[in-house]
Amino acid sequence: MSQINNSINQFETIGTKLRRHAEWAHTKNPFNKTPVCVCQPWQWGQTVQAGARRVNGGNMYVCCAAGTTASSGGGPTGIGFGGVITDNTVYWEYVGANTVVTDPNTQPILWSQNTVTTSGQLLLVGTNSGGLVYGVVGGGTTSNTGTGPTSTSNNITDGTATLTFFGYYAPNPYMQTAPVGTLYTSEPSGYVLWSASAPAKATAPIGVMGIVTKGTGYNVGDLITLTGGTFSTACVLSVTSVLTGSVLGVSISTAGLYTLFPQTTVSQGSTTGSGTSFQCTLIWPEPSWIHINNGYLTGAAGGANNFASLENMITGPGVAATTRHISVQFKTDDPAPLFNWTSTSPSPSNMQILYDDGSGWTHYNQDQLPYKSGVTGWYTLTFPGGRKPRNFKIETFFDSLGANLPQIGLGSVSIPQSLIDSDVINCSVITDSLFDGNPVSPFSCGFYFANYVGYLMDWNIWDFSKGGTGYVNPGSYNTFGARVSNALAVNPQVVLLFGSTNDINTPTGSSWQASTIANVQSTLTSLRTGGFTGPIIVWGVTSVSASALVQEQFVQSAVNSWVDPFQNTWFVPFSNAAIPPIMGTYNNNPTPGGLSLSSINNFNKYINGSDNVHPLEMGVKLQAEYAVNYMREFILPNIL
Repeated sequence: MSQINNSINQFETIGTKLRRHAEWAHTKNPFNKTPVCVCQPWQWGQTVQAGARRVNGGNMYVCCAAGTTASSGGGPTGIGFGGVITDNTVYWEYVGANTVVTDPNTQPILWSQNTVTTSGQLLLVGTNSGGLVYGVVGGGTTSNTGTGPTSTSNNITDGTATLTFFGYYAPNPYMQTAPVGTLYTSEPSGYVLWSASAPAKATAPIGVMGIVTKGTGYNVGDLITLTGGTFSTACVLSVTSVLTGSVLGVSISTAGLYTLFPQTTVSQGSTTGSGTSFQCTLIWPEPSWIHINNGYLTGAAGGANNFASLENMITGPGVAATTRHISVQFKTDDPAPLFNWTSTSPSPSNMQILYDDGSGWTHYNQDQLPYKSGVTGWYTLTFPGGRKPRNFKIETFFDSLGANLPQIGLGSVSIPQSLIDSDVINCSVITDSLFDGNPVSPFSCGFYFANYVGYLMDWNIWDFSKGGTGYVNPGSYNTFGARVSNALAVNPQVVLLFGSTNDINTPTGSSWQASTIANVQSTLTSLRTGGFTGPIIVWGVTSVSASALVQEQFVQSAVNSWVDPFQNTWFVPFSNAAIPPIMGTYNNNPTPGGLSLSSINNFNKYINGSDNVHPLEMGVKLQAEYAVNYMREFILPNIL
């Protein structure tokens, strides 16, 4: 996050603020920075988890399905997509060519004759830039003759060792400032642990997210004292509206004072009236030291620091977050912060750490960090040069039981600090499974639509995505409009809508067009009547089918014909955009001279072949960058 003097920022318009943040993100994009750690080479008989990356034959692959690699042979090859590359019980997807850099954590061994190697080591042939780096697939002793291998393939025999080409040697430009990582199996001494489930100081709820159970027997004016969490004073609600004894509306009468947040759903402990069974969801402030991206803090269920997304509050409060990427951000001057999590979940998950030491974000490769597998993992990053203010961001990969927030350990003379809240741009996103971090793909930390767009625009994304929904999908929480009140509860400066065609209950003929326009405009109207005056940006429909071309026209027509009282609603074309030329099965520009169904396309590189809808990791990157570039060029300059 760009840190500009807040006394200047208070005089900015929202347009100026959006442009400043976008420019900062554009010039210091974290994914343009060289990673501190290289990935591991593919190895025989290795257990790998979903989201893990490995390099083989100079190519990088991401694991789509966890398993154990083959006990012999050459490993994954080719440029297969959608998890079609089979390796014993592991399924891989091609990510791209590997980039090799040296760093303090992964130094290759200079190749020499008769060197005893172990699986996973890196060997360097040639000390100059452009030298060849090899990963050890199977341990053994290098050849007793020659000057080393020269092949750029996989499954290379070198004496009794088996190697794979890893890439070309290049020095890391961030070597002098890069941290050294250390993994511990038990808690190292000298650290004070900070947990996001317990605020740094006592705090209180700031609002009521929604009423879960309306109860019976209530009257206006009844006071409801809530139970749950750890508090010196409990939160008390006043009933403001009822219907035949059921609570329709409440306000906070006494906020209370809490040292541990309760679970998502809170219940009545007592009441001044005779009503029973009332339950609601409260809105809690972020802990004073940490900034939460893409999630909502709910407490310490089962001893773990769990998050539940606001989307899950719609489907049913108390449901742990699933298929959700979570990231948190803080800053500190500690030169060797400690990162930890304790998991009761048997489902594997991984994380990566990004840091900004004043020159933009650099990510510390996720494969160097421990996987969450029912045990405690401790990890330190030790920076050279002593104390210096740095921003940190921790990203977690989803798992079946919810994303877990790590604890942070700092030395006794350091404390974590939060971002300047007034300089954060909150963006509420209401979308479907494309943003949801769906279980089909993508697979790696940081490559979900919501997170990636947040990086590219320097926005803090609050993700209200729900798979199986769309602009025309009927039903309660399935509609985009039903999520408006939740999306506005986080006080966004920007709202983004994005719907696809695969999940909708599609009518036929003119009713399809009318339903789409009505539902889009209903969502837009709800945002304005809900008090939101900022920019509303509506994305078009990605071209995964012929219906997408038609559906996008309906969505665009809804935006163009809707009368916005603030004249601050914008549209980003996808299916009918001239650039990029192809982003799915169908050509994006089927105007004269273009193609309807591409006979030559890049569909299998960007869209998952198992369902022909959800974008792969490369597709997320392509589509997000296209939309962000469009917003930077055509929308942000026009927002006042």
